[in-house]
Amino acid sequence: MDGLKTSDYLLDTAKEHIEGKISIDEAQKRIRSYYEQRTDRIEIEKDTKEADIVSARIAKLLGEKTFQFSPAEWLTIHRRLFEGVFTHAGQIRRYNITKKERVLKGDTVTYATWNSIKDTLVIGTVLGIVGNYISDFIF
Repeated sequence: MDGLKTSDYLLDTAKEHIEGKISIDEAQKRIRSYYEQRTDRIEIEKDTKEADIVSARIAKLLGEKTFQFSPAEWLTIHRRLFEGVFTHAGQIRRYNITKKERVLKGDTVTYATWNSIKDTLVIGTVLGIVGNYISDFIF
């Protein structure tokens, strides 16, 4: 995700979850505690914190059975993934952004302009609904 690397601690915790030794909720709790307990983290751990927290949240979302294809759901997912990571988690931002991406050697991807996000979510939802309808109709 964004060229970020996860910590060895997340990998060990994920292995325990995959093996059925701990629940996803316990895995998330451990990751959160790992970063809250020590304030003297080395520099590389600053880079792993976002990847670890968001990765654990993605795993939880992927394990859920329900999903509604709507702008409200996209904002809910954004909030659940990035709460405590970004101040605008779960909100449509009101400013344009750029972000140096390591995977792009410091260049930025083109992000949607702030004033087009709502329209983009609505159009994406309509296209998704139409696509699902066509898929159901054809197959």
